[in-house]
Amino acid sequence: MDDIPNVRPRTRRTRFVCISDTHNRTVALPQGDVLIHSGDLTNMGSFTELSKQVSWLERADFECKIVVAGNHDLTLDSSFFAQWGSHFHNDAANPQDPAACQALLAQSPSLTYLCHESRAIKLASPSGPRTAFSVFGSPHTPEHSRAPAVSNFRSRLFPLFAGPGVKISYHS
Repeated sequence: MDDIPNVRPRTRRTRFVCISDTHNRTVALPQGDVLIHSGDLTNMGSFTELSKQVSWLERADFECKIVVAGNHDLTLDSSFFAQWGSHFHNDAANPQDPAACQALLAQSPSLTYLCHESRAIKLASPSGPRTAFSVFGSPHTPEHSRAPAVSNFRSRLFPLFAGPGVKISYHS
């Protein structure tokens, strides 16, 4: 039998890049394995704004891209938009459809959109770190005037995601 040394494959750390509050800007991003955008992709959450931001994120060179909404991404919160949307989007010629806006993120082939939910993520690229982790994401922010929010969100939402992992929320 040949004496083959026990050689472990080289591993490296997982590089997380965390951003938020881009408000329609497409900023230069450093290299990484996982991109987390934790809210406020847009100024008002219009379909046009979200389309541009989703396209920018889809082109970003990361193995995994995770997105949660922020308080400026108004159309991603249907109940808030039903109550307050006309105060922000009052252009009758260009009405906003929250379902279409939400579908931009939910149906993206390369984005993981989290709205009060968790996912198991496994990085499988042969050139990557081959990391596995769980992530929970929620757009809820501490309650404040006329913005999508839930008070005391940490004590209500994060216990739903027990154990080790990444927890993402948007803070205004």
